Amino acid sequence: MKVKQMLKKNNINRYLLKNPVLLNGVFLFTILSWQACNNSADKKSAEIYKQYPVYKTSDLDPEELSPLQFLQALSDEKSNILYVGLYPNGVTDNNIDFTAIKKVPKNWIKPEHIDSLIIKFNDNTLTIPVFSVYADFAPKPGMHTTIGIEAMRMVEGYRNNMYPSLWPEYYAEDINSIALQDKKQELINWWRQNSNQIVEH
Repeated sequence: MKVKQMLKKNNINRYLLKNPVLLNGVFLFTILSWQACNNSADKKSAEIYKQYPVYKTSDLDPEELSPLQFLQALSDEKSNILYVGLYPNGVTDNNIDFTAIKKVPKNWIKPEHIDSLIIKFNDNTLTIPVFSVYADFAPKPGMHTTIGIEAMRMVEGYRNNMYPSLWPEYYAEDINSIALQDKKQELINWWRQNSNQIVEH
């Protein structure tokens, strides 16, 4: 049966090659069908994404909120905003338009915030995720992080003098993962060892 199908396919291919007009027609039909499928998918995606403004500069501006207030805002806005894109501290780029994208101020996450952020590590309240403007992809609708995960990212951002990281390493569905628990403990142990060495970034 397979041999007959292959022979039939080969005969069709030879026929098309001998008839370039028909071959062009088949090629054009394939391209148009592919475009139609893509356009349909694009329209569906566009309709979904229309529900979410990407940035909300007035309420979610690190210049106006402390790290803990920012965490709460991420939770409060989870039904209205798909994600928050921020220009990270610790980087200089004159090509960024700060009227559209908010910048994390220098020394925004301070040593006195760390203990309060660590207390939030086990808070599983859903939030919208925070992305760096340098990330090369964005989350899909319905992808959430948690207050605990975003608090971890802040502590790690303080440690590395770079917040936010490109994108979340963990999402809400990872709250029970061993890797996430290990990450929490790593950051807690790091702070215990270094909290007496207060450094302003």
